[in-house]
Amino acid sequence: MKSSRDTVLNVVVLLLLAGIVLFAGRSSVDDGEVRLVLPPACDLARQDCGAGIAPGRSIVVSVRPQPLRGGHPFDFSVRLTGVEARSVSVRFEGVKMNMGQYSEALARGDDGGFAARMTLPVCVTGSMRWRATVLVDTREGRLELPFELVSGE
Repeated sequence: MKSSRDTVLNVVVLLLLAGIVLFAGRSSVDDGEVRLVLPPACDLARQDCGAGIAPGRSIVVSVRPQPLRGGHPFDFSVRLTGVEARSVSVRFEGVKMNMGQYSEALARGDDGGFAARMTLPVCVTGSMRWRATVLVDTREGRLELPFELVSGE
């Protein structure tokens, strides 16, 4: 009788230890919730675009200069309201043509916004439709906001 009680106790202890090891190895940003936020239709190459996340929480993205021209440097910036970001980055990829992925971390500015200066490749066909996915890492997880823009028009 004593051996079966010891076996049950050993199994319980092993399960508790396994749970502790699994929980301790988790990262709050990497394993947090990923939330896709679909902003309203907007031409980011010609105007600032934004999305409401929740009451009092929003993101506004801008590109300067406008319109956007491929092969020329431009400023990409993100302003957050009511969102406490650990980091912000943007990932560009072609919508209709595979041009690879281009990712850039945005630096936090003195005004609390995030920005980077970057250049997109030139498309030999003239204009190129891009998807710019803004990635905002927070304590609760990651927000992903896809915006579309056209360069070279």
